[in-house]
Amino acid sequence: ACLGLDMETIHTEFKNDGILNQANNYLGFLNITMEDLMSHLSGDLSGIILEPREEGGDHRFFVEIGMKDPEVSDKIVGRLKELGLLHKEGQNYKLMNNFTLVEKEQKLLFTNDDLLTRMTFDPSSQATLFKSKAEQNSLIFYLHFPSIPDYLLHQYGNQLESFSLNVDELESIEIIQGALEDRKAQGTIKIQFLDHEENSLSQIVNYVQEMYKSDNIGA
Repeated sequence: ACLGLDMETIHTEFKNDGILNQANNYLGFLNITMEDLMSHLSGDLSGIILEPREEGGDHRFFVEIGMKDPEVSDKIVGRLKELGLLHKEGQNYKLMNNFTLVEKEQKLLFTNDDLLTRMTFDPSSQATLFKSKAEQNSLIFYLHFPSIPDYLLHQYGNQLESFSLNVDELESIEIIQGALEDRKAQGTIKIQFLDHEENSLSQIVNYVQEMYKSDNIGA
């Protein structure tokens, strides 16, 4: 899954909606403000879930948070150390003794598997042209359905099924929002189906008809 945000646009919207003041109440324990955080976040977030290394083990996850410079990440790391939630272990940090936190150039890496800290792949490369699209739009989100572990699909699949969406038939979804004008924006949603033979529009029409039959949408 990949998320790209234009932080200047998000900051403006948060300010207009009064979210900044609310968020500062929660960020006080880290000795930073929401303005600090948003000014140093690049807006890029990539996450990937991998199979367990052994049968019965936990699924491994790998999250990268883009940072413009290390100033704010240093503040966060320093405060977590003061609170006793983070301690140095080699070149990296252990968070609550279960997770590894790594400061890299222009990014923070968070994982539950130390071996993944040695990997150099960029999960967002899995999304076609994700980087360039993220630079051109205020918001972009990408999710690859076949890569989602079964237990997560079972946990959240019912929510999608309530909209008559069968995740077993979906390959990916991409949501793009353009620049805001008068607090409105044009956008697109791209749904890729696993069945490349049947016309995609026909598949979407079938979904809408199923939603109509199940009273999930009005006439």
